Amino acid sequence: MDKIKVDFHAPLNEKDTATQTVGCRANYPDICANAYMAAFVKYMGWTTFDEMMKYYDAEVVRNDKLKKDRDTIFERKAYLEDLLYEYSLYEPYIENHKEQWALKGFARKKYEREHFAELE
Repeated sequence: MDKIKVDFHAPLNEKDTATQTVGCRANYPDICANAYMAAFVKYMGWTTFDEMMKYYDAEVVRNDKLKKDRDTIFERKAYLEDLLYEYSLYEPYIENHKEQWALKGFARKKYEREHFAELE
């Protein structure tokens, strides 16, 4: 993700609010990343590194589960797309043979003899 750097003394733009500005206005852009992290830690109410690691470990497990779920979904999607492709190849065959399949017995044999070229 690109970091937006705004000059410290630049006027506010229309997307800026009273509590947040668009882009980093610090003289040292690394400060902005640290400020976001500090705000997140404060929001979560963490006071020790162990609390952060406990959250991190829980997120790793949750993200692993989400990755498995996404992989399953993508595999299913690929399978269904393959089925649609195969059906598109089979569809003309269905159109050519629909009338043939509706017939039974000698009527079917007669139809097959008369339309031999179409059915091939």
